[in-house]
Amino acid sequence: MTEENEVKVIDNDAREFEANGKKYFIEPQISTARWMEYDTMSIEIQYGLSPRELFGKLVTIDNILGSKTANQNDAIVMLRDLIGSVAGIADRKTPIFRICALFMNTKDEDRTKINEALIKEKIEDWTIEGIDAFFSSGIR
Repeated sequence: MTEENEVKVIDNDAREFEANGKKYFIEPQISTARWMEYDTMSIEIQYGLSPRELFGKLVTIDNILGSKTANQNDAIVMLRDLIGSVAGIADRKTPIFRICALFMNTKDEDRTKINEALIKEKIEDWTIEGIDAFFSSGIR
């Protein structure tokens, strides 16, 4: 653990680090299941919505604009909401940590699977340890 108020920086050449008493390995590749989760997380980082949510909103907007009876103002409101989601990217901090959780693993971790509980546990370990928020060594 680091001293209170001290940020622990992971060396750019490091292949492993300790956090909250656990040794994490920084891995250059991930499983197919984790890659699919990475794709989803990438969209969440870009738009603040899951791919399913983004698709649903775009389909709804398309339906409104293609309808002769729908209120076009509804489409405008939905578009403004999407613009707000993109504008709010700077305020979202955890998606990058979630992506790091795909590549940074403990020794006994099943690298073919990932779930929300495991991601939260890793982020908590890194937070307790006071690790550099930008993961200087991050995803290579």
